[in-house]
Amino acid sequence: MEKVSFADMPCSMANTLDIVGEWWSLLIIRDIFIGINRFNSLRDHLGIARNMLQRRLQRLDEGGIIYKYPLQNGHAEFRLTEAGVALYPVLLALASWGDEWLAEKPPNLFIHDACGNAVNATVVCNHCGEPLGSHNITQEPGPSMLEPDASRLRFLIKELKAAEK
Repeated sequence: MEKVSFADMPCSMANTLDIVGEWWSLLIIRDIFIGINRFNSLRDHLGIARNMLQRRLQRLDEGGIIYKYPLQNGHAEFRLTEAGVALYPVLLALASWGDEWLAEKPPNLFIHDACGNAVNATVVCNHCGEPLGSHNITQEPGPSMLEPDASRLRFLIKELKAAEK
């Protein structure tokens, strides 16, 4: 079955998932963050088939998430680009969700270097610092959303708000 592309969908979440949405991709990124960054090390640690790992690495490279860094010994390692490093809060949020909803006890702790305490992901407003959730967020068409998609989204939001009353 051919994977459907979300690249042309007017949604940043869908566009991101088009690059990193396949589960192996996020696990590869996780491993590169912790220093597992050579092909054979990634393959062995993840237990992923060689051809699947090659495809995922290629897609992450094409998507600007990683790049192949040549070493002097003729080998190479994979490193995160600035865009790849910016995915860390996403991985932390996924781990925090799994710790809360799937695990009796967290399998990994994420320790803040500055204070030494274990942390979890908390999304806050970048203006006022208030914690964010579905109860206090309203989605609106952004500046790059073209018509008729913007009109459809405005209509959908209006209908959903009317149904809540």
